[in-house]
Amino acid sequence: MAHLELNAPIISGQSAAGFQLGMNVGDIEPLLTTAVRSPDLPRPINAQLATGNTFVVVDADDQIRQVFFGEHVTLAFNARGRLYCISLSGKYLGTYLGKHGIGTPMKDLQEQHPLDYDEGDEMNYPEAQLACGISFGGSCCPLEDDPEQTIVCMTVHDWSHQ
Repeated sequence: MAHLELNAPIISGQSAAGFQLGMNVGDIEPLLTTAVRSPDLPRPINAQLATGNTFVVVDADDQIRQVFFGEHVTLAFNARGRLYCISLSGKYLGTYLGKHGIGTPMKDLQEQHPLDYDEGDEMNYPEAQLACGISFGGSCCPLEDDPEQTIVCMTVHDWSHQ
């Protein structure tokens, strides 16, 4: 059974927060016994997530599509119930490559490997590898426009599972 780990390492294209990409939604069902289930997140969303409660968004067939563990970890599942994206923010403590986490200056990551900014989703991806399985969010602008921005969110993903 999977369990939420707010300090688990972040592994590009594979895992974060104690969850493996490709795992089945059934593997996390025991974590959702007290979750609020709804076809939509209650509004205002930021206030709801700040409560630390777990929210589950279901589709018309009552299939789980997203799980929000407070404001720190969000899991996205495809129609077959497979995990394809793990979003990290808030007070998530795990790190990428053992040193890059939420709050790390983006320029420190840039020194590790060059980043390409995608204006469509306002995320930074490792250069020439837009599908490598990880992205980093900062100030919603390229690093050149705000060299002092910090990492405020990350996604670990495998779009082939989408």
